[in-house]
Amino acid sequence: MKSNQDASDRWRRVCELSLRLLDSPKAEWDSILDRECEADNELRAQVLAVCENYSETDEFFGSLVDPPLSFEDPFKG
Repeated sequence: MKSNQDASDRWRRVCELSLRLLDSPKAEWDSILDRECEADNELRAQVLAVCENYSETDEFFGSLVDPPLSFEDPFKG
């Protein structure tokens, strides 16, 4: 069983590699993953899952809720 520290280190590595991939052309992802993950297929899958679900647009959450047209403080008299 992995410790909390191991899980934290793993997540940090997933985030680090995900950022590296997102800053690289998609055509280079396989070579980066081959080099960085070596035989760790679980790490590779986790990184790819993060990158494939990433969205640079605000539409992912932004389209779900329209901002209010104005805001009135209910505590002002």
